[in-house]
Amino acid sequence: MQFICVVALVTAAAAAIADHRTGEISNWITLPPAIGAPLLYGAFFGPEQAIRSVSSLLLCGSVPCLLFYRGAMGGGDVKLLAALGAITGGDLLTGLEIQLVSLLIAALLALAVLSWRGTLLSTILRASRSALRHLLGRSAPCEHSETPFTSLRLGAPVFLGTVVVVLPSLLRDVVSW
Repeated sequence: MQFICVVALVTAAAAAIADHRTGEISNWITLPPAIGAPLLYGAFFGPEQAIRSVSSLLLCGSVPCLLFYRGAMGGGDVKLLAALGAITGGDLLTGLEIQLVSLLIAALLALAVLSWRGTLLSTILRASRSALRHLLGRSAPCEHSETPFTSLRLGAPVFLGTVVVVLPSLLRDVVSW
């Protein structure tokens, strides 16, 4: 389990650094673990674990993929979350935990950024009006305003989410050793 935790942390850290420096999470960071994890699980633990790893990859990549097609998430973020699912595939829920914690951290970060810019209240009001119009069936064409929603790079929140989820398990293994 220690090796899996370290690989997940290193993958998330490399993605966070690349995302910070270039605004992109490269395929060379995400594809080797996404392809290699199921193969290694299969080689060392048998086909059942390989299938679990692939299942976790697909499960962890499905919602981010939908968000990508809606324009709400970048492709590198999708591949990173899917790769972390494959890496932690021995336990199907660990990848989903990483994803949930990462998105919660990103949401808190987005609120902090909007607050820092002084646009939090106007953004919440605009989003509320838009949601209410949509619920009432009165969706209007996209309105442009002086307070746009903010975009946020997910590399750092995914790294922090990975630390929050994986580090306790890693520390438990080290202490019990």
